[in-house]
Amino acid sequence: MELPERLRAAWPALISLVVVLGTAGLARQAWLRAATDRAFAVDAATVGVVGHPAWLAPEGAAQLALRVAEGSPGRASLLDTEALTLWAERLGRGSPWVRDVLEVQPRHPGQADVRLRLRRPVLALADGAFVAADGTILPAAAVSLSPWPLQLQGAADGEALADAAAACVVFAPFRAGLDREGIVVERVLVEAGDRIVFLTSEGVALEWGRSGRNASLAVVDLPPADRVANLLAVAQKRPGLFGVERVVLWKEQAGIHLRP
Repeated sequence: MELPERLRAAWPALISLVVVLGTAGLARQAWLRAATDRAFAVDAATVGVVGHPAWLAPEGAAQLALRVAEGSPGRASLLDTEALTLWAERLGRGSPWVRDVLEVQPRHPGQADVRLRLRRPVLALADGAFVAADGTILPAAAVSLSPWPLQLQGAADGEALADAAAACVVFAPFRAGLDREGIVVERVLVEAGDRIVFLTSEGVALEWGRSGRNASLAVVDLPPADRVANLLAVAQKRPGLFGVERVVLWKEQAGIHLRP
């Protein structure tokens, strides 16, 4: 049967419409099928380490990867960028070692590279755990740090622990120079009034002062470089701090307490 003239004129457009709709329908079906296909989804049931910072030993990186995987939020589609990003953020919250999720790069089949920024230890605890610069306690892990983080002397938690960690960060750049002067600092403690005290390998107490976290109180203390200058001035008169029990560094003029 011959089509009416008006229908015959519109036929190419109708054919095109059916073809486009059909293609779109097939694409939609393929997307839905792919979204439920394991090759197009990722989970952390199987995890591997692609790279890690130099200060984290390979076995430590493997331990951390497993801990992160234990808190896996389940599967996420590689085809849904927003869902994949949220999945990675939830994955990152699975360990206090993870500070930020920097990047998520999907890879087919069923894989994604997740780049994490880790917290670096600045303070060591007696039980093998560490403390980060922001005061976060990090579970024990194999690390390769030089110099080794200072050991916390005595007990501290909450704000006191954060103060000790912050002081260690500020003090870290001076450690190598002091080592060359025979002043090897190994431990740190928090005394009453939030005063930070560093302890040398010879048992000399270096009264550092406040950590600087509370700016309104720290302004009464000398800047860190001036405190170290006070210490070096004492060391010039008494090499290796021989006979010294305690040095007060945070005041304008260093206070020296000699051993009895």
